[in-house]
Parts: sequence; C-alpha cells; structure tokens
Amino acid sequence: MVRNNYRLAKPFVSKLQIFSFLSNKQKDAISYNMNTLKYQEGDAIFKEGDDAASFYIIISGLVEIQIPEKNPIKFKNGDCFG
Repeated sequence: MVRNNYRLAKPFVSKLQIFSFLSNKQKDAISYNMNTLKYQEGDAIFKEGDDAASFYIIISGLVEIQIPEKNPIKFKNGDCFG
C-alpha cells in the first residue's frame, strides 16, 4: 500500500509550488507518508468549523468547496487545498 501511495503522490508532490523549496529526499518522505482517500460524488470532506488538520492533493476528480453566499471554489486534478 505504501509503495502505491508513493507512486500516486510523488508526481504531484514534485510539481507543486508549495513544496518547491524542499529537497528530493524531503519530497520523497512526504510522498511515502501520504494516504490515499476516495470519496463518492456528494460526500463531504470537511465542514465549516472542523479543525484544519489535513492537506489534500487531488489526483483524480473534482472538489467543490461551498461557502454560503459566495461562489463555489472548484479544485481539479493537480490542485491542492487544506
């Protein structure tokens, strides 16, 4: 499982600007320690007021963050939030 997570995460971690200052060894460590989560359409990943304890990289699909009285924020493959 760890190897599969690493293979999925490594290309995204390597390309994200937020990690650009890290060494390859540090990027590898992050990639090895990432978890793969799958959500179904309509599932809530988090709700307003939840503790901000996770960082997400979208490998496949679309995530929409809905904030009352504002336009939804949309994230696609390769985007990150958290």
